[in-house]
Amino acid sequence: MTTLFTPDQEKIVEQMIESTQSTRDDIFYFDYADLTAFPLKKKRKFRKRVLILTNHVIFLLRPKKFSVSKEMHLLNLRKVMNVEDLIILKFVDNKENVYALQLGPDKAKIFLKELRECYRKITFGWPIDIACKFDLPEEKLLELDEFEVSAGNGFVDAYIAFSNLMKKEPVDELIMFVQGLVDNNNRELDLTTCPGIESKSDISIDLHVFSKAMCHNTYFLSLVTTKAVRREACEPISMILRHNITLSKVVIRDTQTDWNAKLGEALMENPISNIQVLALTGCRMTTHSCVNIALALRKIDHQIPIIDLTNSGLNSRSLNAIINALSANMGFTFGIRDFSVSGNKLDSRCVSALCELFKNIAIYSDMVRLSLADCGISDISEICQSVKNMKDLEYLDLTSNRVKKDMYEPIIAMIQESASLNVLKIADCNL
Repeated sequence: MTTLFTPDQEKIVEQMIESTQSTRDDIFYFDYADLTAFPLKKKRKFRKRVLILTNHVIFLLRPKKFSVSKEMHLLNLRKVMNVEDLIILKFVDNKENVYALQLGPDKAKIFLKELRECYRKITFGWPIDIACKFDLPEEKLLELDEFEVSAGNGFVDAYIAFSNLMKKEPVDELIMFVQGLVDNNNRELDLTTCPGIESKSDISIDLHVFSKAMCHNTYFLSLVTTKAVRREACEPISMILRHNITLSKVVIRDTQTDWNAKLGEALMENPISNIQVLALTGCRMTTHSCVNIALALRKIDHQIPIIDLTNSGLNSRSLNAIINALSANMGFTFGIRDFSVSGNKLDSRCVSALCELFKNIAIYSDMVRLSLADCGISDISEICQSVKNMKDLEYLDLTSNRVKKDMYEPIIAMIQESASLNVLKIADCNL
């Protein structure tokens, strides 16, 4: 690339570029430009600046000292527009900054083309309401070149860009891990196998950078985490669930109570999530955790066909909060196909509330599998009565409930009257 710089200036530029984890080859545009603040004042007061565009950053340098006047990261770019002969750039970081650049018409077209190409690489798949808006007239736009999206539907470029923004070093092992998943067409991100995220790893990955890169990722469909993952991963993973609208399966196993509280908050703040499978198994849920999850279930306007709360330490008060939420959001509840609260001890009042729910949804419900194993239920007659009219129920697990010995008749009646039940598990039920 032809340079405008003297040898000494070229050294300064190279050092500056290296400080942003880029190389000289990552410079896509440089020229002189006039800079002013926006909105424009009556008398335009422009300052001559050296304009440098890299793959992540726009630099504006003072020509005489060749020192940095402005350093603006592309991930903070929110709007680009044209006013008269000026290019207006709006950045939002801790505060809003708007700048006006004056370039010649032909130079402006080239700069805007390079800017759009750099931006799309690091924000591939971002929702239109999140990504920068390029509000430019057609005559200002040159056709963009074809480009290859980095591994994981742009995850790698996004991860490197956020590392750059947050002044962290990208971890090659993580990039290679994601590349390996893509090569094997694996769209499940199991954090227990991810280098640098598990608790005993020798590699250190900045979890906030990782979560930023995942917030709008469109490659991964499944997210799995367990207690083997570093405890401080709770907030970053919650951030992913708060923003990601592609993940369809979330599995959280054997984690601490604070995970579930954060998860509930994340689900509440992401009403357009795409989650189809929600499995919180072996988790220790407090009442606060369940209340958050219950509030989320009240608000979700799409169906989650699989909800698994097996062995999650639910008490009757906690489960009642969830049952009330399901009762309040029937459109959501009708779509549950697989529901499990096995391994949670339920008192008679909670069982009655659950059975009332089953009665109310019976002829509308899509439920195929229901698991109530090891719930401490002694009287299953109410359950048998409430589920027998569920039109699609094929599988009922009542294993390891120490039921009363006179429960044969309700069970037989349920089997005879159910039109769909194929599997009934009642082992170790004291019958």
